[in-house]
Amino acid sequence: MMSSSRMLQGIIALLVVFGWGCAENGPAEWRPTPPSPMAQAFVVEEGLPLLRYSHQIMEVSGVKFFRATYGHAQDCPSGCFCSNAYGIRAPGGIGWLGSNDYDRYELTATRYYNFLTTDEILFHFETWVKMISAAEVACWRIFLPALAKNQDVPIQALLTFAGLLHSYPGCWVAENIIENPVVQEDAQILQILADLPEMGCSQYAMVRERARALLERLPGE
Repeated sequence: MMSSSRMLQGIIALLVVFGWGCAENGPAEWRPTPPSPMAQAFVVEEGLPLLRYSHQIMEVSGVKFFRATYGHAQDCPSGCFCSNAYGIRAPGGIGWLGSNDYDRYELTATRYYNFLTTDEILFHFETWVKMISAAEVACWRIFLPALAKNQDVPIQALLTFAGLLHSYPGCWVAENIIENPVVQEDAQILQILADLPEMGCSQYAMVRERARALLERLPGE
């Protein structure tokens, strides 16, 4: 098995090659790209308050990521922004990943996406990099945290998550991955989390402490 230090070096090297890209910034004349009819119907069926538009963020190997913007405009006129709900359309189906909500609206719990072990493209580091380039904030706050807490995500992908946290302050990813039952039984991942650096992320201190406590409880540790 690859050592933790070698794995971290490999991840950092890939980050340098691919680059982080930028968030969903665009010119003043930016217009949303309508998602597939299925995604649009899914958004409408949710009944989001004051739905403004839906937009396809990106597509990779047939998997489509989209968002729906809704609700009251916030912080106007200094810089208006609205609530956003993020979803995914994959071979396994369609569903929400999460939202950044300012309108006190909770997405329907039964309409969240159910990750499957066959969703292999979602577990690839290259897919994450493309998602970060297309929508950095949404990726780190919605997509990657949703993956990090799921028990069906392969162990190698979870190892990569843990390594990424050493080079980027992924607060929400860290908060979710330490609660993943698979991670709580894996000494290698726990050791990486126990050694998280100070990255300006308040959650890291909690994750480090929790990881060390879990390591002490593992057989043979």
